[in-house]
Amino acid sequence: GSEMCIRDRFFHYLVSRHLYQLLERLQRFQPQVSNAPLKLRRHRRSGAPPDELDLLTQAFNQLEQNTYESYQKLSYEKEKSLITLNSIIDGVIVCDDNSVVEFLNPVAEGLTGWTNAGATGKQLTEVFKVVHEVSRERESEFSQIAISSREVQHSFEQSILIALSGSEKAIKYSVAPIIWGDQQILGTVLVFHDITSSRPVSYTHLTLPTKRI
Repeated sequence: GSEMCIRDRFFHYLVSRHLYQLLERLQRFQPQVSNAPLKLRRHRRSGAPPDELDLLTQAFNQLEQNTYESYQKLSYEKEKSLITLNSIIDGVIVCDDNSVVEFLNPVAEGLTGWTNAGATGKQLTEVFKVVHEVSRERESEFSQIAISSREVQHSFEQSILIALSGSEKAIKYSVAPIIWGDQQILGTVLVFHDITSSRPVSYTHLTLPTKRI
């Protein structure tokens, strides 16, 4: 009886030691780093079929490899998206579903006066201040309207962007909801460009619009 008890305790000790190896590896795991497959420090008879610990280790190694490959793919797609957004000749502002700014491309930085770092985390209406040229009224929460309607919203012909410095530019813009998978709204993307040099100096002779977004 005592000999069997000692063997059981020794067996549990070995299993616990191997499980601790797995836990230790898991705690150090970094998805951006490719690691060599984990091998448990144990003595096995040559040709012995895999046991539960072997199968657990194989599953862990496969999970680690799959996670690393998924991380690399996501990193590549993210980098490609950023390069694309930074290459667009229009200003681009990306927001979450609460109209909190997540990204400005260089053109948007130049037109608004905000840096990407400075604007990130702020409400869109603070970074993208748009008024009607004649009435000077702030235009509506166009980002939230795009989310609630699930449709692209467009600016009026008389929209004025007030930059951080206080300078003003006539702009045209559109804001579209970002819809993912099962129609979940992730946020909005706002695209705009400067039309100051391509339109009349003033629109004061025109009738004010009766419908605003």
